[in-house]
Amino acid sequence: MFEQLQILLVEDSPGDARLIEEMLKESHIAEFKIKKAKLKSEAFELLKNYSFDAILLDLNLPDSYGIETCTTFVREYPQIPIVVLTGNESEQIGEEALMLGAQDYLIKGQIDNRPLARALRFSIERFRIQKRLQNSETRFRIMIEKNDDSIIITDKGGIIKFVNPAAEKLFNKSKEKLLGEKFEYPITEEKPYEILITRNHDDKRYADMRIVEIEWENVPMNLLTLHDITERKTAENLLRESEERFRLISENSLDLISMVNENGYFVYASPSFETLLEYPTRELYKKRLFDLINKEDLEKIPNWKNKLQSKFRIIDAKGFWRWMEGSSYTILWKHQTFIISVCRDITERIIADNEIKKLNAELEQRVVQRTAELEAANKELESFSFSVSHDLRAPLRSIDGFSKILLEDYKDKLDSFGQDYLNRVRHATIRMSNLIDDFLKLSRITRIELTRTNVNLSQIALDYLNEQRKINPERNVKFIVSPDIYVYADSQLMKILMENLLGNSWKFTRNHGEAVIEIGSYENKDGKIFFIKDDGAGFDMANAGKLFTPFERLHSSSEYEGTGIGLATVHRIIARHGGRIWAEGEIEKGAKFSFILP
Repeated sequence: MFEQLQILLVEDSPGDARLIEEMLKESHIAEFKIKKAKLKSEAFELLKNYSFDAILLDLNLPDSYGIETCTTFVREYPQIPIVVLTGNESEQIGEEALMLGAQDYLIKGQIDNRPLARALRFSIERFRIQKRLQNSETRFRIMIEKNDDSIIITDKGGIIKFVNPAAEKLFNKSKEKLLGEKFEYPITEEKPYEILITRNHDDKRYADMRIVEIEWENVPMNLLTLHDITERKTAENLLRESEERFRLISENSLDLISMVNENGYFVYASPSFETLLEYPTRELYKKRLFDLINKEDLEKIPNWKNKLQSKFRIIDAKGFWRWMEGSSYTILWKHQTFIISVCRDITERIIADNEIKKLNAELEQRVVQRTAELEAANKELESFSFSVSHDLRAPLRSIDGFSKILLEDYKDKLDSFGQDYLNRVRHATIRMSNLIDDFLKLSRITRIELTRTNVNLSQIALDYLNEQRKINPERNVKFIVSPDIYVYADSQLMKILMENLLGNSWKFTRNHGEAVIEIGSYENKDGKIFFIKDDGAGFDMANAGKLFTPFERLHSSSEYEGTGIGLATVHRIIARHGGRIWAEGEIEKGAKFSFILP
């Protein structure tokens, strides 16, 4: 039974088409099933809807002419073999068609049924073989290209003819640089061997190389397969280095490093056993580690084989107990179970800990005692504050009262000097009363309990400055207040702080016809800085260290009133919050107070 072959005949001449159809039917090579098309467009429509084993193609069609017809069919349907039909005078066009991809060409008028059928059948078979060969080569190349191992093909002289991408990566060279070069390592067909590939001074790779002889493009060649073993070699080197480091650490460590079998007998003991416990190493291999540990401590260890850390006592060669802190874990080595243990002598630390506990107990007692003394001192301070606020004020009130009576009732009996003396006494009592008030405020700040909240310094400043403006409407002072300056602090103390600093600025700018008071903040590497700045009397920076000392004044009381307590109060408020305050100034050019809070 003949193979059935589906043929598409593209021929615009009905006579030629009928003749070709009859020739194929009379052949005894295969059973040809023919579909016909007169136009290229008709042929393309049939090709969309049917499968064909071959195309018999006349090049001169009403809608396509000459070699372009072949080009179009080959381009659009490369998967179907094409046999071109040409006229008597067009043999050259047939050869061009072969170069473009046609399988064969036949000259009309020079063929009969058998040559036509044979040419068609052979074209189909040749095309199928070519496709199988191409697919085989494609699979082979894909296998080589995608292989993780490096593959190199050389001729018998060692000249490189082919490399895959893995080889380019292994040698760190492009294919263009490798092809045509001589392979620099010996090529023998003996057992596989290891090579060292030096890519540059600090970059080396190791590879196992295998060599087999193959036929490559009909020429004997060498197929080299190189398996990168750099990671394995690196791991082996690291293992050797690790073993060497372990040996050096173990032999020079002050810790007790040991390995015992499941029964507890030593199979390894570091030299520190002899150094620390004075056991000769050769004697330890006759002992059990568990026999050296204090029985009570050993019972507290739940399972020595599990990974754990514990404290225990171990007896030395002289019979003294030494405290150890160590860990142990189980390993499987050469099909046997062993316990690795690392222990550190903490005897001195235990002694020190006991001493610290003793000192802590004494310290706690001292703290209790000091707390009681502090509470007593606070009570005395409160009593003193009460005395200051009550006992001292009564005499002051008497002095002031009697001075006032003398001025009012005996004014006509006192000359100007006497009246001046009494006015001075009254002013001194008022000043002393103010000093007592400020002193009491300062002491209360030290004792007050802090309650931190988000405090709006901008609002406090505006409230205070607007109040001063109402009291002294004649003053020409410009306020510059940055909005919403918040600080996390005690609101009561922050109000006292701001009123003291702003009060200073208001006071020390009064001798300037026009003045500016500014409140703001900024960020730097230390955090958020808050500042109050004015352009008033200022101060000499040489005296800046006295600013925050109680009762220290940088200006005379006749020029600027005050007790010298305000800035000391500010300093104490900042200190209570764990912050820092500093000042900058220049005489008659103003002052700037800055502070930072945690």
